[in-house]
Amino acid sequence: MQMVTEEVGMLLGIPGQIEKLSETVRHIQCVLADAERKESKGSAIERWLMQLKDVMYDADDVIDLCQIKAKERLAGSSSYSSSNASCGFPLLSCFRNPLFSREIGSKIKEINSRLEGIAKRRADLGLTESPIIPRVDSIIHRKTDHLIVVDDIVGEKIEEDTEMLVSWLTEEEKGVRENICVVAILGMGGIGKTTLAKKIFNDPRIEDEFQLKIWVLPNGIESEIEDHREIAMQIVEKCDGLPLAIKSVGGVLCTKDNSRENWQAILRSNVWSMDGLPGDVHQTFYLSYEDLSSPLKQCFIFCSIFPEDFQFRKDDLIYRWLAEGFLQYKDNFWELGNVYYAELLQRNLLEDTYALVNQGECKMHDIFVVFCLSIRKK
Repeated sequence: MQMVTEEVGMLLGIPGQIEKLSETVRHIQCVLADAERKESKGSAIERWLMQLKDVMYDADDVIDLCQIKAKERLAGSSSYSSSNASCGFPLLSCFRNPLFSREIGSKIKEINSRLEGIAKRRADLGLTESPIIPRVDSIIHRKTDHLIVVDDIVGEKIEEDTEMLVSWLTEEEKGVRENICVVAILGMGGIGKTTLAKKIFNDPRIEDEFQLKIWVLPNGIESEIEDHREIAMQIVEKCDGLPLAIKSVGGVLCTKDNSRENWQAILRSNVWSMDGLPGDVHQTFYLSYEDLSSPLKQCFIFCSIFPEDFQFRKDDLIYRWLAEGFLQYKDNFWELGNVYYAELLQRNLLEDTYALVNQGECKMHDIFVVFCLSIRKK
């Protein structure tokens, strides 16, 4: 690939410029997360981000133009052969046109110049670099709360499953209870395994049938919950009793280590005093948005351009993200897309369509659509 990059640079008459562009973009990406965290604190950083987005869009346009020209040359050549394909890279053939190569070369030089200016201003803005780490292996594992109020559990499916398992566990037919049995409830995180187990555990028929019951709490969850209760109640109070706001901040907390410091950091966040959001949009929604990685922010905002109550199929959505360039690691884009999709669901930024949950379909709440519109206007 290095050879191809060097050849393109030579054909365009700009040796070294493409490598320079790549290196500048890499350095800017390293400070992008810090810039987005500080965006709400100053208009200078907001302007810097806008300038960066403008130049990156122009860079995308140059790449698209090269691809279009390459396809036009291939389509217009009936005698296309492997030699015309420039050793297996058809895109190179379009750069052999002097007029086109001069035009593209000038645009790349101009983009490089603009990016250099943007990169130099990062120090003045106090932006710090952080390593860019692929998120493919960083799938979040949610710690499930065991303190479930049984009267609040609703849903036909969970009632059916509870009835079936309770009946099976309390069956008194000859031979059924002679051996020790273990019932395993399996499934991906967040589908309600703990909820179902707790409902069975508290069923009156189980109380009557078993003299001794034990509910195992792994990793000291009981003490953690008691330790965080006061902070949790203060956070809930800041959510103004809005269920979606509570779910939203819960989606942020479930991605953090369950330490008191992390909960206090959420409670003390500057987002709670943030102004300038649309009337129906609560500050917690910006808190959720601010906590996303840069690519995940793009994936999230992209979902807001569709009509209200639009139902996304997971596979289609991942392909759309790929087409828009949001999935940077294209060698394993499918795995990365699934991770992004699962994380948006886990953070409660997308919601499963209940009737179609097993088919991988979801939608975006209309309040989040309004919120994303305010972000897009910036």
